[in-house]
Amino acid sequence: MNELIYNQWHFPRPALAKSYLEMLTKGAGDPIALQCPRRWGKTTFLLNEMSEAATDAGFLCVYIDVWQNRSDVLGAINYGLQEAIDDLDVPKSVVGKRLKTTVKKVSAGPIALDFGDEPSRRRPDSPHLLVDWLLKSLTRLAHKPVMLLFDEIQEVAVSSDAENIVSALRAAVTKSKKSVRVIFTGSNQERLHDLFAKSRAALYEGASIIPFPRLGDDFLTFVSQQAVRIFRQRITESELREAFERFQYQPRALVDLVFLFASGSRSSFSDILNARVEGMLNAEIAQPQFDALTPLQRQIAARLADGGDVSSIEARRRYAKALKRKTISPGSVNNALKALVQKHVVSKPLGSHGGYTFDDPAFREWLRLSLRTNAEALPLVSRVQRFVEPAEESMRDGLTGIRNRRYFSRALKEMIEEARAANLPLTVVMIDVDHFKNVNDTHGHMVGDNVLKEIVARIQPLLRSTDIFGRYGGDEFVVILGDTPSLQGLGVAEQICADIAKSPIALPKGSLLMTASCGVATLTGDSADPGESAERIVARADAALYQAKREGRNRARFQ
Repeated sequence: MNELIYNQWHFPRPALAKSYLEMLTKGAGDPIALQCPRRWGKTTFLLNEMSEAATDAGFLCVYIDVWQNRSDVLGAINYGLQEAIDDLDVPKSVVGKRLKTTVKKVSAGPIALDFGDEPSRRRPDSPHLLVDWLLKSLTRLAHKPVMLLFDEIQEVAVSSDAENIVSALRAAVTKSKKSVRVIFTGSNQERLHDLFAKSRAALYEGASIIPFPRLGDDFLTFVSQQAVRIFRQRITESELREAFERFQYQPRALVDLVFLFASGSRSSFSDILNARVEGMLNAEIAQPQFDALTPLQRQIAARLADGGDVSSIEARRRYAKALKRKTISPGSVNNALKALVQKHVVSKPLGSHGGYTFDDPAFREWLRLSLRTNAEALPLVSRVQRFVEPAEESMRDGLTGIRNRRYFSRALKEMIEEARAANLPLTVVMIDVDHFKNVNDTHGHMVGDNVLKEIVARIQPLLRSTDIFGRYGGDEFVVILGDTPSLQGLGVAEQICADIAKSPIALPKGSLLMTASCGVATLTGDSADPGESAERIVARADAALYQAKREGRNRARFQ
């Protein structure tokens, strides 16, 4: 469909762009990283609302699509910077005046040109050094602050030269921090974490990783109104909501469906939706994709399609039963989920409590149809057992949405048994928010609740989907890290402390800088004390936590 036609259906979110701009300009100026599944509209948002808001604020906006050249991501970054330089109206240099023309290029071969403000450095041959050279040239020629919009930055993680690329980009951005602000986006959370792990100096150090919100009911209202205004067709918001959910919240897929409905068909919108979905269910494509998965990956994908929790104890029991294995470890589930993400089967929205979405809604619908077909072939008792799940809400904290103490206690006992059986380490991290009572006493419990929610949001991106993250009580939280030795567990705890303290938490009036203390204890696998109980490892983590408190807070300690 013509982009001009799609533009009529673009739903602007200027308030969201303004909030991101304030984060970048009112504070330390650290980058922000927006994460969401692909096709949720973040690229359109960057090119429209974000660019417009930044331009109105006096920035030169530069959009760099890392996805366009995944085989050479550094080349894609350098190309985007060079293109921005070429588009600038460069003042005439000495060379330009002699030639009576305006210099349009940064350089020609090894010859450096004078741009008028200061002598140019020689253009480096190394593509890693070229990033810094191009960014310096851009900021000098722009005569205004620069806003860099890096789309799909997670592709750096799969490059064979990832560490050097990250170091080069981070160094370039840091050197130009006074005149440059940066927004990264990523659709693949697992690759973003790989990006952190591959760099000795993390690209996102100091950055705020933020879930980019999907379009909501206000977008559906807008689409409903546009259908009446443009096509004189009435589509209810409930009909649009069902379609939007089945299309995994992809706005363009929903708009395409509206166009199909308005094209003269006499069928209802729901019938058009069902026909569209059925037309997308191509077994010749879906079946080979499913067959290419390992048995565990298939089990996880099927459970995701059915709306189940994929990493809970109940889920792992079901996997083990289906695969006729004694147990399925959290590490095995985590590796299978990583593989599904790498194969572009699923993505994980940030802050989704372990939830995943399918990259291709048609594949999810095909799985759902297969599940229904298989379930109908089972005896009635088996069908009931297949779909009855334990009460999920009883295992979650009502305020933060993460696991509660009841679930944690149950999970820890079973994970200790699994760790012993597999001779794998297991680490427990106790987290206590420093001086939280003062927040409630000074600002009230409602503000205190919001502070706890923000702290949870800062911790979640640091954890794997198979890690157990729960609220232990009040301002105390706990994390179970399966297959994690002590040093790695201590590293996670230190990162939790750093991310909580990295920037103030916004309050209705002003802001508040919060810190937390962590205690770490580890069950060491094959050398573990066979008498180590859940209560004992929690007690050791708690003792380490209070050691961190005694030593000054805002730190992690191990016992």
